[in-house]
Amino acid sequence: MRKILQLLAAALTVSLAVAGRQSFGQDQYRHTDAQSVRDFRDGNIAYEKAKVLYGKKDLPGARKELLAALRLAPRHSDAHLLMAKILYSEKDYTQALTEVVAAKDGFEANVAFMEQMQQERMNHLLRLSREKEETIASLNVQLSQTSPDGRFAIENQIAEATRKKADIDRQRERPPDLGREIPAEYFFIHGNILLRTQKYPEAAAQYDEALKRKPDYGDAANNLASLYYSARQYDKALAVVEKAEKNGATVNPELKKAIQNDLAKPK
Repeated sequence: MRKILQLLAAALTVSLAVAGRQSFGQDQYRHTDAQSVRDFRDGNIAYEKAKVLYGKKDLPGARKELLAALRLAPRHSDAHLLMAKILYSEKDYTQALTEVVAAKDGFEANVAFMEQMQQERMNHLLRLSREKEETIASLNVQLSQTSPDGRFAIENQIAEATRKKADIDRQRERPPDLGREIPAEYFFIHGNILLRTQKYPEAAAQYDEALKRKPDYGDAANNLASLYYSARQYDKALAVVEKAEKNGATVNPELKKAIQNDLAKPK
């Protein structure tokens, strides 16, 4: 049992990915005022800085940027989630729990802000595309009025403007997918925090939800299977492991072997 608990502790990793989304009823956020959108945009810049610092393991720097982000955008769900990760690493599980709950609560507002920012970007790209189109049309008029000796420079300008317009139009055709479902990572981090506070059934429910959203989430599968194993629910533990493997997840081979060995013991 000690070995499995060690395996469980080893499995309690906090992924750096910040990353589906769930649409809950975002109508109340659809008409967010322009100032709030600007504040969210500025807060998002601070959040992006925090992400970089977190990746460099500069936790004090990341925390400073996150506090700035959340002052500007109190409902920035990813900022709350990253703060929860930092607090978790510092073993401040009570405050980490508050932050991960805030991350989930603010998610739909976060999506609404991101949608408005994306719409503004699409509008900007449309204006740029039209400007390039007007430039090309004007250059073509010049080309038709230019002698053969002077056509080369104008043709190059037309080619360059055409290339830039094509690039702009490609961006308009393939806007980034914001996702409208709460990402699996939110539930995984929530589960880890609950596990550390010994709220095992609640933690299991969070890992299960993470796997519903991301069936190949190996860390969530390992943690959930470990919980079932610790509770001597070996059938459930093996089912979690096998289902995760079937979905392409990498599971802990030692954990799987331990589950199989206990299932094979005479009852």
